[in-house]
Amino acid sequence: MIDITMTATWRPELLERTLKSFFKNLWITKDPRLKLIINIDPVGSPTDKSGDIIELCSNYFREVQVNRPEKAHFPSAVQWVWTQTKAPFIFNLEEDWELLHPIDFEKMLWNFAQN
Repeated sequence: MIDITMTATWRPELLERTLKSFFKNLWITKDPRLKLIINIDPVGSPTDKSGDIIELCSNYFREVQVNRPEKAHFPSAVQWVWTQTKAPFIFNLEEDWELLHPIDFEKMLWNFAQN
C-alpha cells in the first residue's frame, strides 16, 4: 500500500493535468495499492470547486480520504495529510506537478523495499 498525500486548492483543471501525467507515466488508474489523502483548501476560485476535485480524484483512485477546511492554511493542510498516513510508503504529490517521462512503478517499489 502507498499513501499519496496532496494539498490542493479549488483548481480542478490544474489538478487534472497533474493526475493525467502521473497516471500516464507512473501509476495504473484505480490501483488498489494506492490511497489518496487530500486536503482541499478553499482558494483558487471564487466558487467552491471541491466537489469537482473529489470527483476527479475518484476517477483515478479507489480510495480517497478528503479534508475540506473552512479556511485555507497550508501548514495545517500539510500536517493533516501527513498525520493520516498509515502505509509503509508515502508519496507526496503537489497539485501543480507534471510527470514528463515514464517511470517503472514496480522497479521504483522494489528500490524502496530494498532500503
